Amino acid sequence: MTNKEKTYSKKEVFNTRMNSFFNGMLLTVIFYSFTMSRPKEVIHENLNPSKLEIISQDLNDDGGEETLMNYDGKSYLLGLSEEGRPMIEDYEIIPRAPHLE
Repeated sequence: MTNKEKTYSKKEVFNTRMNSFFNGMLLTVIFYSFTMSRPKEVIHENLNPSKLEIISQDLNDDGGEETLMNYDGKSYLLGLSEEGRPMIEDYEIIPRAPHLE
């Protein structure tokens, strides 16, 4: 008995490498779809970032910008207390009657 090494053609080597490449790509896509595409569960005590919007604009026409936070369709005014601590207040824009301007 003689030990003969098997020789592979260029086509067989190419096919083996391509299969390995595509298997690796497939595993990457499967891994990504299971880990990255799932929405992260939001703990009920925390804000859901997709429902949060922060706007800075002059709401009362005094020349200074106020910071408004919209969360899930409700508006809140963000500001600082006299002690310099952040505070949040309910806020609603009420249109003025044209005759009062």
